[in-house]
Amino acid sequence: MMTLNSEDTSGWKTCYLLSTDGRNRLPGFLKYLRDRKKACVAKFNDSTASTRAILVVPFDPPPVPSEQLPAGVDKTQLLYVKYLADDRVLSRGKKPAIDPNKQLQIEQQKLKEKQIQMQQQKIQREQQQQRQKQMAQQKSMSQSTSSKKGIGGGILGNLLGAQQKTQNHLDVVRAKRRNNDLTPDLTSGAA
Repeated sequence: MMTLNSEDTSGWKTCYLLSTDGRNRLPGFLKYLRDRKKACVAKFNDSTASTRAILVVPFDPPPVPSEQLPAGVDKTQLLYVKYLADDRVLSRGKKPAIDPNKQLQIEQQKLKEKQIQMQQQKIQREQQQQRQKQMAQQKSMSQSTSSKKGIGGGILGNLLGAQQKTQNHLDVVRAKRRNNDLTPDLTSGAA
């Protein structure tokens, strides 16, 4: 790792990382970033987990200073990186940590609110179903009373209603026959 001692006011530092895997993929990666004008961002923790850092590989790195290169290092194997390793700066955008007991209380309260809401929805559904049943019963009652037309219900009512319909039908047929034929009907009056 070759470090340049440049640091801006926000705490970002810069350095060059040397690729040692021998695969020669670094130039293609940099071309990919440059073509798409994208930056690569990575989080980094050291082995002791005491230092955290964010690494940024910009798509437009400055030219590699060839006079500062160690002997035998190819400049195509160098990667310009900006990094931020200050925990105070890294945690600036994060919410403060919540006490686990408070977190548990918050979750329990949310659960209770959800249960109350579900119970209210259930009660509303039951009330709506009861209203629909009552309306259906009222509708069926009004239909059954309007179809009876003053004749009592049950078997006797049905029998009287059928007799009345038959008599009305016979009256209509006799009236048509009288208008068509002036001859008297001998069976008239027999029902």
